[in-house]
Amino acid sequence: MRNLAALLLAAALLLSLMGCQLLPGMESNASQPPASSTPDPTPDPTPTGTVRPITPTPRPSAAPEVFTLAYDPNGSLDPIRSTNAINRELVSLVYQGLFTVDEHFAYENVLAERTQVSWDGLTWTVSLKEGICFSDGTPITLQQVMYVLNQARNSDVYKGRLANIQSIYAGDDVLVIGLAVPDSNLPCLLDVPIYQDAGGPAPLGSGYYVFQQNEDGSLYLTKNPMHAAYASLPWDTIPLVPVADEETRMQAFHSGTVSLVSADLTGLGTLGYAGGQERTTYPTSDMVYAGFQTTTGPCQDPLIRRAISRLLDREGIVAELMNGIGTPSALPVHPASASFSQEVDNRLGADPQAAEMLLEQAGCTRNEEDGLLYWRNSPLTLRILINSGNELRQQIAKRLSASLTELGITAPIEIKVWNQYTAALESGDFDIYLGEVILPADFDFSALVAGPLNYGGFELGRDGETAEDAVLYPLLYQWRGVRQDAKEAAAAALWAEFATSVPFAPICFRTGTLLIRWGMAANVQPTQADLFRHMEEWQTDRLA
Repeated sequence: MRNLAALLLAAALLLSLMGCQLLPGMESNASQPPASSTPDPTPDPTPTGTVRPITPTPRPSAAPEVFTLAYDPNGSLDPIRSTNAINRELVSLVYQGLFTVDEHFAYENVLAERTQVSWDGLTWTVSLKEGICFSDGTPITLQQVMYVLNQARNSDVYKGRLANIQSIYAGDDVLVIGLAVPDSNLPCLLDVPIYQDAGGPAPLGSGYYVFQQNEDGSLYLTKNPMHAAYASLPWDTIPLVPVADEETRMQAFHSGTVSLVSADLTGLGTLGYAGGQERTTYPTSDMVYAGFQTTTGPCQDPLIRRAISRLLDREGIVAELMNGIGTPSALPVHPASASFSQEVDNRLGADPQAAEMLLEQAGCTRNEEDGLLYWRNSPLTLRILINSGNELRQQIAKRLSASLTELGITAPIEIKVWNQYTAALESGDFDIYLGEVILPADFDFSALVAGPLNYGGFELGRDGETAEDAVLYPLLYQWRGVRQDAKEAAAAALWAEFATSVPFAPICFRTGTLLIRWGMAANVQPTQADLFRHMEEWQTDRLA
């Protein structure tokens, strides 16, 4: 049986490179594309959510001698255009971008030396570090960076996240990037791999390792002699094991043929990766959330939307349905980010008594005869729409329905296959839907409130205001654009308004897991953007 859960995580890691993406069963194309981007939903590849016990196995007395990774020989190795999830995990090992994103979703310079932003926030200038080269010694130039970024703007993988870029120009000593709207976190989106075509099995990069080809056509990796960490890298050569798909890779890892994989340990795939490995988790921007129909029905009222948010047991969902591998959040920003507000998160967190008070404020009354809550003289009914292919969201729907029913609200669950599900989203045929989206690293959620993922028709304002009089979007626009020293105040204003209008209700962020065979490496420091981050600091002495 295919290890579907592991495949989902691989797909999620790929989508995180693409800007806001609606994941199957996720009703939002979220990875952080500006409102102008167009999502490309795909069928839900993986049922997840049911807890499966992880049975530890004894640590082997001796570690494997050779560190190996998997690759798909039938998939592209193009770092910009490839959509092969297995091969994309190798990108950060071979290529570098101008910037990378750390575990707190803050950017760090890599190939870039300095940045400067114009007074209006619409023009960025970026200078390159001196002496940086591709693995063959060819200098990395501003012209080459400009070429790659323009290629990325037209690629399926990166065009979503780069849609806000209007122009790129390579000057004598700086790269000039023009934006449609200000974005003070633009560097978070510019971890695009810079490459140069030079023949060989794959384009050249400037990362830790270089693709090499054996006489039989198979591939392996060797240390990049031009990299500053060359002498500190743990392995001179990394053999690449050909695999046909995620199931094959899982089997290769389980047998010890492959030394490292990323995997989803929250559900059905858990048993496939049980035992024989060390695990390191890392935060992701993959958000599970509840969306609302805000143009008709009870969820027009923000008080009712707030009440629903307060009925979501986020901690219980993560602990009991996801094996604890996730991070609860009532805000569309990861708690690891500096922009997160614990105070506002608490105002939207689980509290059934507060939810009941909000429903009363919304004009809901209890009928003494049947004990049900009534809204506008009829029993309050909230239809919950979910995708049949996603077990996690089905389990969340059951919990939410039970909480609503306990308060006297009729809450039927409507499970639809993918095509019917997306059709219902497009037509607005729901009160609540459960979705999942990979937000961009700057946590721009505009696609959910003003773009292609705004299935509930949120108008951005309060009490029927039009977009021109909107409250939330200008605050989102300001938060995205203000300089870093004003970011905290802008975030506070944004989240305060979000807690009032509640256009959708975040539930949690998934957590990624990196698995390494016992004894192969310690002190690994993966992030969503780079599974091999600070590889020169890995400890590879064989463990007893």
